[in-house]
Amino acid sequence: MFAEGDWIVYSSTGVCQVSAVGRLQGIPAADREKVYYTLEPYRSREIIYIPVDSSVFMRPVISRQQAEALLKKVPELDAPVCITRDLKRLRDYYGNFLKTHTCEDLVRLIRSVREKSRKLEARGGHPRKIDQDYQKRAEELLYTELSTALHQPYDLVARQVERQIGNT
Repeated sequence: MFAEGDWIVYSSTGVCQVSAVGRLQGIPAADREKVYYTLEPYRSREIIYIPVDSSVFMRPVISRQQAEALLKKVPELDAPVCITRDLKRLRDYYGNFLKTHTCEDLVRLIRSVREKSRKLEARGGHPRKIDQDYQKRAEELLYTELSTALHQPYDLVARQVERQIGNT
């Protein structure tokens, strides 16, 4: 169980802070017998109420040590490029990286899309919107978690990762 003040990764939302744990009052749809987490997403003003016994994916944000180790490992993390015109296959390929909820797989997804874009641009092509959308989502999730773990501004973390990816 998480405690008030904990930073967690919640489902596809990403990093959230647990602002309260307890029964909900004044929310008609809430089960008065259940205990809920009140979550505040890192880069949003919304509030999420989720029962503590929910089967929705939740885990603690990685530690500072894990984040520092990941940054050192970025140049080693890669994934095959998925070249296909089949959008379902492409969504499945990229979606599998997101479903693991690991920072390593987010780096792999980013690097895969970047390599694909480089290959396309070398032939005079352009990246597709679906590739760019998945890359952007992976970057948002990764940079937010690293920013939280390292207690550094989002933009600084983004530049650090960009440098690491650029060194490969």
